[in-house]
Amino acid sequence: MSAPQRFIIILAGGSGTRFWPFSRQSRPKQFQSIIGDGSMFCQTVRRVLPLEPEGIIVITNTLQVEDARSQLESMDIPVASEPDGLEPGGALLVAEPQGRNTAPAIALAAALVLRRSPEAVMMVLPSDHFIPEEEKFRQTLLAAEEVACMDRLVTIGIAPHRPETGYGYIRKSARRVRQAYEVEEFREKPDSDTARSYVESGEYFWNAGMFIWKADIIWKELRTHMPALAACMDPLRDTSRKISLREDLVAAYAEAEAESIDYGVMEKSDCVTVVPGDFTWSDVGSWASLWELEEKDADGNAGGKNLVVVDSRNNLVRTDKVAALVGVSDVVVVETPDALLICHREKAQLVKEVLEALRKRGQKHLL
Repeated sequence: MSAPQRFIIILAGGSGTRFWPFSRQSRPKQFQSIIGDGSMFCQTVRRVLPLEPEGIIVITNTLQVEDARSQLESMDIPVASEPDGLEPGGALLVAEPQGRNTAPAIALAAALVLRRSPEAVMMVLPSDHFIPEEEKFRQTLLAAEEVACMDRLVTIGIAPHRPETGYGYIRKSARRVRQAYEVEEFREKPDSDTARSYVESGEYFWNAGMFIWKADIIWKELRTHMPALAACMDPLRDTSRKISLREDLVAAYAEAEAESIDYGVMEKSDCVTVVPGDFTWSDVGSWASLWELEEKDADGNAGGKNLVVVDSRNNLVRTDKVAALVGVSDVVVVETPDALLICHREKAQLVKEVLEALRKRGQKHLL
């Protein structure tokens, strides 16, 4: 059996609020160099190019669309603004008129893929994950594609190595589908005791938010579980009409319900499987998770050549200035030209609350 056409869907519309002040609405973390070579968005695109996709569809928003375009062009990838202009191996750049969570973005992408190839496989990937073992990652995607071609919805699960409370979890069943397990249930972010029990049981994976499926199968599931959303996006897959993304998306998103694909489809479908991801992975979701990935000195301090430490341990510093830490531990210090963040490393998830405080104070230029 010949391999199906393959489309890569990259979700790049997030605002990266937990990485303030480095990450801003106009240029969030995925378009910046946080860790690794180049921006996280560019790393995501480069990881999938060896899979020789028929096309890459980037879903972002109006604030970030030009940044996405510039970075794609820097990799010599031809960029189209309308579906019918997508070249083989090129990218289609789509700006959502407003954020509606992952289900509308995926429904939009599915409609556009169906417009090109009803039997194609979609690989849906976030734009801001750190995956240094790229070949292992690609082999996992190909294994998931085999299962997806059996008319299954497939997600990638990461074996947990600590009781993480910031991730959702996937419970596998004993039933196998080739390299995958049928999914027993999805669980929301747990408290620490529950997370510990998940890890000890060996029955759970971290939910990495990566999905592989045939375009016609996810569309069928959307029509079953989110019929109103499918109806909103249905005109976009109609090959009998020439569409204008700018105009058609405004109409579609005016009616689209805001929901995650996990809650809207994955938790309700009876054809969901999980493929274990045997590769190093991080969603780099906060300054604390970045500290875990960074190179550190003997006392656990990460900050590069500008950092001077005296009796200080397990700190993360990001600044262009020489920074001296004396007698402090487990802190994050991040400086930009217009802002300074200092927080306890274990409280890094609360950085997003700073943005709400700035919004209330009318300091929108800092968001």
